[in-house]
Parts: sequence; structure tokens; C-alpha cells
Amino acid sequence: MIAAGVESLELGRTFSRARRRILLYAPPYGNFAANSGIAQGLESALARQGGARLMAFSLPDPAYCHWAGELFRLLRPLAGPDDMTGELLASRRYLDGLKDAFGERVELVEMPFRPSLPVVIVDDRMFFGHFARSAVLAPEGFWCAVDAPVEALLDCARAGRVPDGADCETRAAFRIAAECALALERGRRLEFHAPA
Repeated sequence: MIAAGVESLELGRTFSRARRRILLYAPPYGNFAANSGIAQGLESALARQGGARLMAFSLPDPAYCHWAGELFRLLRPLAGPDDMTGELLASRRYLDGLKDAFGERVELVEMPFRPSLPVVIVDDRMFFGHFARSAVLAPEGFWCAVDAPVEALLDCARAGRVPDGADCETRAAFRIAAECALALERGRRLEFHAPA
């Protein structure tokens, strides 16, 4: 499925139905916090006994990582330095709040390299968009959704091999899983900071 605008993906409802995994590879998450449907969907999935676990990637501090500032300016071309600081802080507070509420079911990881595309994975469904130098921001861009054997693809990526005998669609989905697996392997696990 290809859709114009992230709103058409109904992420709140999708999150609320998650059974095993929600992976957020699309920082910052201030817009998630501000969207009650998305925030409630995430909380619902995490609160369900035996429900989904969340792995969320954060941008490194732009003061120490040049590509983080460059990526943020690509994501928010009209934002100034104070806007960037405020939005990254709000995103981290939101993630820390989820960690505070749901403990071990939430894992926070600092991105180890500049992402190639924004990705959200919910169980065996991948949602992915694209970056562009444009005044029209990523949430309003094209977003794709595909079903894929995510766990098997992540296992293959962690083992350093392409899935044997995979068809074209599976190989295409593997590219996304491979980037997420590498980021999980190389990313720094973030310590929890209680929200201020």
C-alpha cells in the first residue's frame, strides 16, 4: 500500500493492536506525543498483559554528532537551533515517560548512524517513508506499508545473510529490516531519565 500522508496509516489503531513488537525508527516523536490517538494506541499496546514491546530510536545530541543536526534540519527546515533543542528534548521526555510507565517493555536506543529512511514496524507490518529537502514535511510525504516476515528477516540480518530463496518482495523488505537490525546492534542503549 502507498498512501499520501502518515495520517492515512491510522498508526494509533495499528499500535493498539500490536501483539509482539513496535519498533520506532523515525525520530523525533513529539508529533506522536501530541497525537492523542497515536499516544493512546502505544500505551494500550504496552499496557496489555503479554502485549507488545517497544524499541524506539532517538537522535544523538546534535552538539556532539554533526549528522544529527543535519538530519533534523532536513526534517524541520524552518526550525531554528532553539526549536531543535526543544523538540529533541520533548521527544526524549515522551520516550522516558513511556519507559517510566512500562519499564522493561520499552527499550530506548540512540541511533548509531544517519538513517536512510523513516521506519515504523508493528509485528509483521512495515511502514516506511522517505526524506526530502522540501517545505512539505515527511508526515505529509508518501508512506508505504508492507507485510513481511519481520522476525525472520531480522534474524537473517543479525546473522549477516540474505534470506535464502527469497522472492523480490521479501528481498526488498529485508533491506529495511537489515538497516534496523544494524542500528539495534550498533546503537547505544539509553539510560532512563525521569521526565522533568
